[in-house]
Amino acid sequence: MKWFVRIGVGVIFLLVLFVGAVMLLPAPDRPAPDGEHKVGVTEFEVTEGDQFVHVTAWYPATASTDDERLPYMPAYIAEAFGVQQGFPGELMTDERPTESIINAEVLAGQHPVLLFNHGYGSFAQQNLTNVEQLASHGFVVLALGHPGHSLVVKRVNGDLVPQKASVAISADDFNAEIASKISEHIERIRQSQSLAEWKQRAQQYEQESMSKAVSNFQPWLKNNQLLLDALPDIASGEQSTRLSGHLDLDKLAAFGHSFGGSMASHLAMNDERVKAGVNLDGQHLSFSFNPNSRAPVCFAYTTDTQLEGVTHDYSWMDQQVAKANSEGAVRPCLRGCTHEFQCSESSATTEIRRYSWQY
Repeated sequence: MKWFVRIGVGVIFLLVLFVGAVMLLPAPDRPAPDGEHKVGVTEFEVTEGDQFVHVTAWYPATASTDDERLPYMPAYIAEAFGVQQGFPGELMTDERPTESIINAEVLAGQHPVLLFNHGYGSFAQQNLTNVEQLASHGFVVLALGHPGHSLVVKRVNGDLVPQKASVAISADDFNAEIASKISEHIERIRQSQSLAEWKQRAQQYEQESMSKAVSNFQPWLKNNQLLLDALPDIASGEQSTRLSGHLDLDKLAAFGHSFGGSMASHLAMNDERVKAGVNLDGQHLSFSFNPNSRAPVCFAYTTDTQLEGVTHDYSWMDQQVAKANSEGAVRPCLRGCTHEFQCSESSATTEIRRYSWQY
């Protein structure tokens, strides 16, 4: 029995050493935005009855560099991420200040507005460096936190709202067989020769491999609609935020990653308030296509995602939608990149196809 205890103590000791060594590694460099403006960040909520959506807003700002800044990876997000992925959250915590100055003064004038939806099971700060870049170039980015659906939402009063267990998709939901089936569906969708064939194959994919995610599309859509409905009041100042008087709602678009990308292209095609959409590696869902849409859409694809050892190539999945969209579409394909847009410098290339793009 003593030898068993000694082995256990030894394993724990090695684990502590490993965690300590990882925590001592230097944090990776963060890309700095290259726009002419400083970047501000603020938070607010939009409510209607029992429903609320949390919004983190990045915007062009005028502020002192000494003002308080948003941390890169706050402990509460890191802890939730660690629970989701099965490792200590301390390994992900990064309290270094970002370029986002908390509650900075908004740059004078009205600015174009972008809605951002993160990927399924992720969080509003997911694409932090991207939204800082956009804000530095004069855009207001409104990132939605979906209560009970995002990995975690921190309300303006400090309360944490974690993702519901019934919503979460974990590693236990996948195996090599499921991953292979998904890859087969993607290939069949890509090979569609008509919009009708694309829709039939997309529906089959959604029913057989995406049913859990698709069943949660409507709550996300309701949150986006709640925010869109509130934007005139936010712009006018009737709902008090730092953005009052600074939103150009005639220049409103949506973008998102993965499941959030599906939301972005859906909004562009089905809500006249949204003038354009950018779908970053998300499946355009079968019920989202609107033949009467007047909004251009960008579908961005990656080719080298690994799931249970199976490569998923999402390129050109939505080409029949792009061809049929009345205002056209642009479709960059980032070869050599994963679904998280991690790209190998030696292999990454970009191919772009356009269909009747209206400039």
